[in-house]
Amino acid sequence: MDVQQLFRMLKKEAECPLCLDTVKNPKTLPCLHSFCLECLDKLANFARRQLQTSIKCPVCQASFPIPNTNTFANLPSSFHFNRLVDVLALHDSTVQRLKATRDHCHVLIDKLQSEDVQELIERPVLCSQQYHEDQALEFYCEDCKVLICLKCSIVSHDRHLVTDTHKAAREQKMQMMEAVAKLKAEILLYENKIKKQTELKDKNLADIMHVEKKMTDSVEEWIRDLQEHEKNMKRKFREIYEAEQKQHETRLENLELITTQLKSCVERGQGVLERNISAEILQTNHIILQRCDELINARKPDRYKSPYLNYLVKKKFDTFDQLLVTKTDSLMCLAECDDSEIGRESNVVVVTRDSGGLQCYQLDDEIKVDILTAEGDHP
Repeated sequence: MDVQQLFRMLKKEAECPLCLDTVKNPKTLPCLHSFCLECLDKLANFARRQLQTSIKCPVCQASFPIPNTNTFANLPSSFHFNRLVDVLALHDSTVQRLKATRDHCHVLIDKLQSEDVQELIERPVLCSQQYHEDQALEFYCEDCKVLICLKCSIVSHDRHLVTDTHKAAREQKMQMMEAVAKLKAEILLYENKIKKQTELKDKNLADIMHVEKKMTDSVEEWIRDLQEHEKNMKRKFREIYEAEQKQHETRLENLELITTQLKSCVERGQGVLERNISAEILQTNHIILQRCDELINARKPDRYKSPYLNYLVKKKFDTFDQLLVTKTDSLMCLAECDDSEIGRESNVVVVTRDSGGLQCYQLDDEIKVDILTAEGDHP
Protein backbone atom coordinates (compact mmCIF):
# COMPACT_ATOMS: atom_id res chain seq x y z
CA MET A 1 0.00 0.00 0.00
CA ASP A 2 1.20 3.51 -0.83
CA VAL A 3 2.43 5.24 2.34
CA GLN A 4 0.37 8.38 1.61
CA GLN A 5 -2.73 6.24 1.26
CA LEU A 6 -1.85 4.53 4.54
CA PHE A 7 -1.54 7.89 6.29
CA ARG A 8 -4.93 8.95 4.93
CA MET A 9 -6.46 5.76 6.33
CA LEU A 10 -4.77 6.27 9.70
CA LYS A 11 -5.93 9.90 9.81
CA LYS A 12 -9.52 8.82 9.19
CA GLU A 13 -9.23 6.14 11.88
CA ALA A 14 -7.84 8.67 14.37
CA GLU A 15 -10.68 11.13 13.77
CA CYS A 16 -12.68 12.29 16.80
CA PRO A 17 -16.39 11.62 16.12
CA LEU A 18 -17.29 14.93 17.78
CA CYS A 19 -14.94 17.50 16.26
CA LEU A 20 -14.06 15.40 13.15
CA ASP A 21 -10.40 16.34 13.60
CA THR A 22 -7.48 14.15 14.63
CA VAL A 23 -8.16 13.24 18.23
CA LYS A 24 -6.26 15.19 20.90
CA ASN A 25 -5.61 13.71 24.34
CA PRO A 26 -7.87 10.74 23.51
CA LYS A 27 -10.03 9.41 26.34
CA THR A 28 -12.10 6.24 26.18
CA LEU A 29 -15.64 6.00 27.57
CA PRO A 30 -16.76 2.71 29.20
CA CYS A 31 -18.57 1.89 25.93
CA LEU A 32 -15.05 1.74 24.32
CA HIS A 33 -15.49 4.79 22.04
CA SER A 34 -12.71 7.39 22.17
CA PHE A 35 -12.93 11.19 21.87
CA CYS A 36 -10.84 14.29 22.53
CA LEU A 37 -10.87 15.11 26.24
CA GLU A 38 -11.80 18.70 25.39
CA CYS A 39 -14.74 17.49 23.25
CA LEU A 40 -16.04 15.26 26.04
CA ASP A 41 -15.78 18.09 28.56
CA LYS A 42 -17.65 20.44 26.21
CA LEU A 43 -20.36 17.83 25.86
CA ALA A 44 -20.57 17.52 29.64
CA ASN A 45 -20.76 21.30 30.12
CA PHE A 46 -23.59 21.54 27.59
CA ALA A 47 -25.47 18.73 29.38
CA ARG A 48 -24.97 20.48 32.72
CA ARG A 49 -26.52 23.65 31.30
CA GLN A 50 -29.52 21.53 30.31
CA LEU A 51 -29.73 20.37 33.96
CA GLN A 52 -28.66 16.89 32.98
CA THR A 53 -26.41 14.69 35.10
CA SER A 54 -25.22 12.38 32.34
CA ILE A 55 -24.08 12.41 28.73
CA LYS A 56 -24.76 9.99 25.89
CA CYS A 57 -22.00 8.58 23.75
CA PRO A 58 -22.37 10.31 20.36
CA VAL A 59 -21.61 7.00 18.61
CA CYS A 60 -23.70 4.35 20.40
CA GLN A 61 -25.94 6.49 22.66
CA ALA A 62 -24.87 4.66 25.84
CA SER A 63 -25.41 6.92 28.87
CA PHE A 64 -22.69 7.81 31.42
CA PRO A 65 -22.78 10.08 34.50
CA ILE A 66 -20.87 13.35 34.42
CA PRO A 67 -18.01 13.28 36.98
CA ASN A 68 -18.30 15.63 39.95
CA THR A 69 -15.09 17.27 38.74
CA ASN A 70 -16.89 18.19 35.48
CA THR A 71 -14.05 16.67 33.48
CA PHE A 72 -13.42 13.25 32.02
CA ALA A 73 -9.66 13.57 32.55
CA ASN A 74 -9.65 10.46 34.75
CA LEU A 75 -10.93 8.25 31.94
CA PRO A 76 -8.35 5.83 30.54
CA SER A 77 -6.33 7.03 27.59
CA SER A 78 -6.75 5.13 24.35
CA PHE A 79 -3.61 3.07 23.67
CA HIS A 80 -4.40 2.66 19.98
CA PHE A 81 -5.37 6.28 19.39
CA ASN A 82 -2.24 7.56 21.13
CA ARG A 83 -0.14 5.40 18.81
CA LEU A 84 -1.99 6.71 15.76
CA VAL A 85 -1.55 10.32 16.89
CA ASP A 86 2.19 9.78 17.35
CA VAL A 87 2.55 8.31 13.87
CA LEU A 88 0.43 11.02 12.25
CA ALA A 89 2.59 13.64 13.91
CA LEU A 90 5.52 12.36 11.85
CA HIS A 91 3.59 12.96 8.65
CA ASP A 92 2.96 16.59 9.56
CA SER A 93 6.44 17.15 11.03
CA THR A 94 9.07 19.37 9.48
CA VAL A 95 11.81 17.11 10.85
CA GLN A 96 13.54 15.33 7.98
CA ARG A 97 14.73 12.18 9.74
CA LEU A 98 13.37 9.85 12.40
CA LYS A 99 14.92 7.12 14.53
CA ALA A 100 12.08 4.69 15.09
CA THR A 101 11.99 2.24 12.25
CA ARG A 102 13.63 -1.06 11.41
CA ASP A 103 16.69 -1.77 13.60
CA HIS A 104 16.66 1.88 14.80
CA CYS A 105 18.07 3.10 11.50
CA HIS A 106 17.47 6.63 10.29
CA VAL A 107 14.93 6.99 7.50
CA LEU A 108 14.05 10.08 5.50
CA ILE A 109 10.38 10.96 6.03
CA ASP A 110 9.80 11.30 2.30
CA LYS A 111 11.31 7.78 1.91
CA LEU A 112 9.11 6.30 4.62
CA GLN A 113 7.54 2.97 3.67
CA SER A 114 4.24 1.50 4.88
CA GLU A 115 6.13 -1.22 6.78
CA ASP A 116 8.01 1.52 8.65
CA VAL A 117 4.72 3.04 9.71
CA GLN A 118 3.46 -0.36 10.84
CA GLU A 119 6.60 -0.88 12.92
CA LEU A 120 6.03 2.51 14.53
CA ILE A 121 2.51 1.51 15.53
CA GLU A 122 3.72 -1.84 16.92
CA ARG A 123 6.90 -0.54 18.54
CA PRO A 124 7.58 -1.54 22.17
CA VAL A 125 6.13 0.64 24.92
CA LEU A 126 8.81 2.40 26.95
CA CYS A 127 8.69 2.91 30.71
CA SER A 128 7.62 6.34 31.98
CA GLN A 129 9.40 6.04 35.36
CA GLN A 130 12.32 8.36 35.96
CA TYR A 131 15.67 6.83 34.98
CA HIS A 132 13.81 3.96 33.26
CA GLU A 133 12.84 5.84 30.10
CA ASP A 134 15.06 3.69 27.87
CA GLN A 135 13.56 0.45 29.20
CA ALA A 136 10.81 -1.43 27.35
CA LEU A 137 7.75 -2.62 29.29
CA GLU A 138 8.57 -6.28 28.81
CA PHE A 139 6.96 -7.62 31.99
CA TYR A 140 3.52 -7.65 33.60
CA CYS A 141 2.98 -7.53 37.36
CA GLU A 142 0.11 -9.87 38.18
CA ASP A 143 -0.21 -8.39 41.67
CA CYS A 144 -0.45 -4.74 40.55
CA LYS A 145 -2.01 -5.42 37.12
CA VAL A 146 0.42 -3.06 35.36
CA LEU A 147 3.10 -3.24 32.67
CA ILE A 148 6.64 -2.83 34.04
CA CYS A 149 10.20 -2.79 32.79
CA LEU A 150 13.13 -4.87 34.06
CA LYS A 151 14.28 -2.09 36.43
CA CYS A 152 10.74 -1.70 37.81
CA SER A 153 10.59 -5.43 38.53
CA ILE A 154 13.67 -5.08 40.72
CA VAL A 155 13.03 -1.69 42.31
CA SER A 156 9.25 -1.46 42.78
CA HIS A 157 7.85 -4.95 42.26
CA ASP A 158 10.32 -7.15 44.13
CA ARG A 159 8.70 -10.40 45.29
CA HIS A 160 5.61 -9.71 43.16
CA LEU A 161 4.34 -12.25 40.69
CA VAL A 162 5.88 -11.00 37.44
CA THR A 163 5.38 -12.63 34.04
CA ASP A 164 6.47 -11.97 30.51
CA THR A 165 4.28 -9.43 28.70
CA HIS A 166 3.55 -11.74 25.79
CA LYS A 167 2.65 -14.66 28.06
CA ALA A 168 0.29 -12.51 30.14
CA ALA A 169 -1.22 -11.04 26.98
CA ARG A 170 -1.87 -14.51 25.54
CA GLU A 171 -3.81 -15.49 28.65
CA GLN A 172 -5.86 -12.29 28.68
CA LYS A 173 -6.36 -12.52 24.93
CA MET A 174 -8.21 -15.79 25.50
CA GLN A 175 -10.50 -14.04 28.00
CA MET A 176 -11.14 -11.27 25.49
CA MET A 177 -11.83 -13.79 22.70
CA GLU A 178 -14.38 -15.59 24.89
CA ALA A 179 -16.08 -12.30 25.78
CA VAL A 180 -16.24 -11.22 22.13
CA ALA A 181 -17.64 -14.64 21.16
CA LYS A 182 -20.41 -14.21 23.74
CA LEU A 183 -21.22 -10.80 22.29
CA LYS A 184 -21.42 -12.26 18.79
CA ALA A 185 -23.94 -14.80 20.09
CA GLU A 186 -25.83 -11.95 21.74
CA ILE A 187 -25.91 -10.09 18.42
CA LEU A 188 -27.54 -13.11 16.78
CA LEU A 189 -30.11 -13.13 19.57
CA TYR A 190 -30.97 -9.47 19.07
CA GLU A 191 -31.03 -9.74 15.30
CA ASN A 192 -33.53 -12.58 15.71
CA LYS A 193 -35.60 -10.37 18.04
CA ILE A 194 -35.53 -7.62 15.41
CA LYS A 195 -36.73 -10.11 12.81
CA LYS A 196 -39.56 -11.32 15.06
CA GLN A 197 -40.55 -7.76 15.99
CA THR A 198 -40.58 -6.78 12.31
CA GLU A 199 -42.81 -9.76 11.52
CA LEU A 200 -45.20 -8.70 14.28
CA LYS A 201 -45.17 -5.16 12.95
CA ASP A 202 -45.98 -6.34 9.43
CA LYS A 203 -48.70 -8.67 10.70
CA ASN A 204 -50.20 -5.87 12.73
CA LEU A 205 -50.31 -3.67 9.64
CA ALA A 206 -51.88 -6.48 7.59
CA ASP A 207 -54.48 -7.12 10.30
CA ILE A 208 -55.38 -3.45 10.54
CA MET A 209 -55.66 -3.14 6.77
CA HIS A 210 -57.80 -6.28 6.65
CA VAL A 211 -60.18 -4.98 9.29
CA GLU A 212 -60.25 -1.60 7.61
CA LYS A 213 -61.30 -3.28 4.38
CA LYS A 214 -64.03 -5.11 6.25
CA MET A 215 -65.22 -1.81 7.64
CA THR A 216 -65.08 -0.14 4.23
CA ASP A 217 -67.03 -2.97 2.58
CA SER A 218 -69.70 -2.73 5.29
CA VAL A 219 -69.94 1.03 5.06
CA GLU A 220 -70.32 0.95 1.28
CA GLU A 221 -73.52 -1.06 1.73
CA TRP A 222 -75.12 1.99 3.31
CA ILE A 223 -74.13 4.30 0.39
CA ARG A 224 -74.41 8.07 0.81
CA ASP A 225 -76.01 8.15 4.28
CA LEU A 226 -73.00 6.33 5.73
CA GLN A 227 -70.19 8.30 4.08
CA GLU A 228 -69.67 10.44 7.15
CA HIS A 229 -69.47 7.30 9.25
CA GLU A 230 -66.79 5.90 6.93
CA LYS A 231 -64.72 9.07 7.26
CA ASN A 232 -64.89 8.91 11.07
CA MET A 233 -63.95 5.26 11.12
CA LYS A 234 -60.94 5.83 8.87
CA ARG A 235 -59.72 8.59 11.13
CA LYS A 236 -59.89 6.24 14.09
CA PHE A 237 -58.06 3.54 12.19
CA ARG A 238 -55.34 6.02 11.32
CA GLU A 239 -54.97 6.92 14.99
CA ILE A 240 -54.75 3.28 16.00
CA TYR A 241 -52.34 2.53 13.17
CA GLU A 242 -50.06 5.41 14.12
CA ALA A 243 -50.15 4.51 17.81
CA GLU A 244 -49.44 0.83 17.15
CA GLN A 245 -46.70 1.51 14.63
CA LYS A 246 -45.08 3.90 17.09
CA GLN A 247 -45.04 1.14 19.71
CA HIS A 248 -43.36 -1.22 17.24
CA GLU A 249 -40.90 1.42 16.07
CA THR A 250 -39.95 2.14 19.69
CA ARG A 251 -39.21 -1.55 20.31
CA LEU A 252 -37.25 -1.80 17.07
CA GLU A 253 -35.23 1.30 17.90
CA ASN A 254 -34.38 -0.16 21.33
CA LEU A 255 -33.41 -3.50 19.83
CA GLU A 256 -31.37 -1.87 17.05
CA LEU A 257 -29.67 0.44 19.59
CA ILE A 258 -28.63 -2.51 21.75
CA THR A 259 -27.51 -4.41 18.65
CA THR A 260 -25.45 -1.38 17.56
CA GLN A 261 -23.82 -1.22 21.00
CA LEU A 262 -23.07 -4.95 20.87
CA LYS A 263 -21.59 -4.70 17.38
CA SER A 264 -19.60 -1.63 18.39
CA CYS A 265 -18.12 -3.46 21.37
CA VAL A 266 -17.30 -6.44 19.15
CA GLU A 267 -15.65 -4.12 16.65
CA ARG A 268 -13.49 -2.54 19.35
CA GLY A 269 -12.56 -5.86 20.88
CA GLN A 270 -11.95 -7.42 17.45
CA GLY A 271 -9.71 -4.51 16.54
CA VAL A 272 -7.58 -5.08 19.63
CA LEU A 273 -7.44 -8.81 18.91
CA GLU A 274 -6.51 -8.32 15.25
CA ARG A 275 -3.77 -5.80 16.04
CA ASN A 276 -2.58 -8.31 18.68
CA ILE A 277 -0.37 -5.81 20.50
CA SER A 278 0.32 -7.18 23.94
CA ALA A 279 0.48 -3.82 25.67
CA GLU A 280 -2.82 -2.76 24.13
CA ILE A 281 -4.48 -6.04 25.10
CA LEU A 282 -3.32 -5.66 28.69
CA GLN A 283 -4.37 -2.04 28.91
CA THR A 284 -7.81 -2.54 27.35
CA ASN A 285 -8.75 -6.03 28.54
CA HIS A 286 -10.41 -4.94 31.79
CA ILE A 287 -12.56 -2.22 30.26
CA ILE A 288 -13.58 -4.43 27.31
CA LEU A 289 -14.53 -7.30 29.62
CA GLN A 290 -16.47 -4.88 31.82
CA ARG A 291 -18.35 -3.50 28.81
CA CYS A 292 -19.07 -7.03 27.56
CA ASP A 293 -20.55 -7.97 30.96
CA GLU A 294 -22.66 -4.80 31.02
CA LEU A 295 -24.13 -5.52 27.60
CA ILE A 296 -24.72 -9.22 28.20
CA ASN A 297 -26.34 -8.66 31.61
CA ALA A 298 -28.47 -5.73 30.43
CA ARG A 299 -32.19 -6.21 30.71
CA LYS A 300 -33.67 -7.65 27.53
CA PRO A 301 -36.60 -5.59 26.22
CA ASP A 302 -39.86 -7.45 25.74
CA ARG A 303 -41.50 -7.65 22.34
CA TYR A 304 -44.57 -5.48 21.90
CA LYS A 305 -47.57 -7.44 20.71
CA SER A 306 -50.43 -5.42 19.27
CA PRO A 307 -53.99 -5.91 20.58
CA TYR A 308 -56.41 -7.74 18.32
CA LEU A 309 -58.53 -5.36 16.29
CA ASN A 310 -62.06 -6.03 15.14
CA TYR A 311 -64.82 -4.03 13.54
CA LEU A 312 -68.32 -4.90 14.71
CA VAL A 313 -71.03 -4.69 12.08
CA LYS A 314 -74.74 -4.70 12.84
CA LYS A 315 -77.36 -3.16 10.63
CA LYS A 316 -78.59 -0.89 13.37
CA PHE A 317 -77.81 2.77 13.54
CA ASP A 318 -77.22 2.66 17.30
CA THR A 319 -74.16 0.42 16.81
CA PHE A 320 -72.25 2.79 14.57
CA ASP A 321 -69.05 4.53 15.72
CA GLN A 322 -68.14 1.45 17.71
CA LEU A 323 -64.54 0.43 17.24
CA LEU A 324 -63.30 -2.38 19.44
CA VAL A 325 -59.61 -2.80 20.21
CA THR A 326 -59.14 -6.10 21.99
CA LYS A 327 -56.69 -8.93 22.40
CA THR A 328 -59.46 -11.48 21.72
CA ASP A 329 -59.12 -13.29 18.40
CA SER A 330 -62.44 -14.67 17.20
CA LEU A 331 -60.68 -17.37 15.16
CA MET A 332 -59.13 -18.76 18.33
CA CYS A 333 -62.35 -18.74 20.43
CA LEU A 334 -64.17 -21.93 21.32
CA ALA A 335 -67.91 -22.52 21.95
CA GLU A 336 -69.10 -25.70 23.69
CA CYS A 337 -72.76 -26.74 23.88
CA ASP A 338 -74.49 -29.42 25.97
CA ASP A 339 -76.07 -32.29 24.03
CA SER A 340 -79.74 -31.43 23.74
CA GLU A 341 -82.79 -31.82 21.57
CA ILE A 342 -84.24 -29.22 19.24
CA GLY A 343 -86.68 -27.02 21.08
CA ARG A 344 -85.13 -27.56 24.48
CA GLU A 345 -82.95 -25.10 26.39
CA SER A 346 -79.18 -25.61 26.13
CA ASN A 347 -76.12 -24.10 27.80
CA VAL A 348 -73.40 -22.66 25.57
CA VAL A 349 -69.96 -21.92 27.04
CA VAL A 350 -67.75 -19.56 25.02
CA VAL A 351 -64.01 -19.52 25.82
CA THR A 352 -62.29 -16.41 24.42
CA ARG A 353 -58.60 -16.55 23.54
CA ASP A 354 -55.98 -14.22 22.09
CA SER A 355 -54.07 -14.81 18.84
CA GLY A 356 -51.49 -16.85 20.75
CA GLY A 357 -54.16 -19.26 21.99
CA LEU A 358 -54.02 -18.00 25.59
CA GLN A 359 -57.34 -17.59 27.38
CA CYS A 360 -58.33 -13.96 27.91
CA TYR A 361 -61.42 -11.96 28.78
CA GLN A 362 -62.46 -8.40 28.02
CA LEU A 363 -65.75 -6.90 29.16
CA ASP A 364 -66.49 -5.16 25.82
CA ASP A 365 -65.92 -8.28 23.71
CA GLU A 366 -68.84 -9.38 21.54
CA ILE A 367 -68.79 -12.89 20.10
CA LYS A 368 -71.29 -14.09 17.52
CA VAL A 369 -71.98 -17.83 17.76
CA ASP A 370 -73.66 -19.74 14.95
CA ILE A 371 -75.56 -22.81 16.19
CA LEU A 372 -75.98 -25.51 13.56
CA THR A 373 -77.52 -28.97 13.47
CA ALA A 374 -75.42 -32.09 12.94
CA GLU A 375 -76.16 -31.74 9.25
CA GLY A 376 -74.77 -28.18 9.24
CA ASP A 377 -78.14 -26.41 9.02
CA HIS A 378 -79.51 -23.67 11.23
CA PRO A 379 -82.06 -25.14 13.61
